[in-house]
Amino acid sequence: MAVANAYDNLCHPNIVSEQKIPYIALSHLYKNCKELYDNDTLNLLVKFMGVYPPGTVVQLSNQMVGLVISVNAKAILYPNVLIYDPSVPRTQAPIIDLADKELKIVNAILPHKLPDKVKEYLNPRSRISYFFDSDS
Repeated sequence: MAVANAYDNLCHPNIVSEQKIPYIALSHLYKNCKELYDNDTLNLLVKFMGVYPPGTVVQLSNQMVGLVISVNAKAILYPNVLIYDPSVPRTQAPIIDLADKELKIVNAILPHKLPDKVKEYLNPRSRISYFFDSDS
């Protein structure tokens, strides 16, 4: 619980200017807090959250931009991503499983650095709720 709480506090601090995107928060815990938390617990958090947790805006190897919407527990580097495609309404935006494609994530993007039209389309949330399936 402590490591999950620490992750949530990094993503949703009391001081909004200190807020970290999910990818940065997870990376910070893994790189800087190993002395505070059991390594197995940190690894378990990464397994469930993925390297790119849901809510992370990413750039793909084909230059497309998308929003990670779910984790692939069998291939944590290849989540499911909702793709920004201005030619279709957001409600019909393509969702791709990176494990089935020859694409990879090359960068996590800070939402405030997105053009307004992309941010509006992808609609990255400041708060995200997570559900974990115990069968994963």
